[in-house]
Amino acid sequence: MANILKDLEKTDEALVLYDHIINNSDQNNLVIKANLNKLALLIEQKQYNKTGQLLKNINSQIKLLSANRENIYSQINFVQSLLRLSAKTGKNYNNDIINILSNLLVQGEKIKDNNSLSYGYGMLGKLYLQQNQ
Repeated sequence: MANILKDLEKTDEALVLYDHIINNSDQNNLVIKANLNKLALLIEQKQYNKTGQLLKNINSQIKLLSANRENIYSQINFVQSLLRLSAKTGKNYNNDIINILSNLLVQGEKIKDNNSLSYGYGMLGKLYLQQNQ
């Protein structure tokens, strides 16, 4: 529902609904997805000043995820948001990104998910190239 509101450009309502899910759900995967969607929306709306605590929350939640495809893709989503936020604000999130990608690669190996492994190694390569420019 919140994603539909976001698509309809009712961002304030979408943020309220994401907050409701975050504060009231006992399902970790749902809370993480709501946090990730909220982060993406805040970045899209250029509300960078509202991302600080949210980033910390997501980072701590991501570390607790078990190894499965859905959780790996949540980590990919977070890396993509960090890259967008970095590009928009100039703030360096490389250490966070490297830690998330390292965890993602370990989990990808564990469940033998070649797609996530390919993405993880590709992103590490891209990050390495950016740092050397």
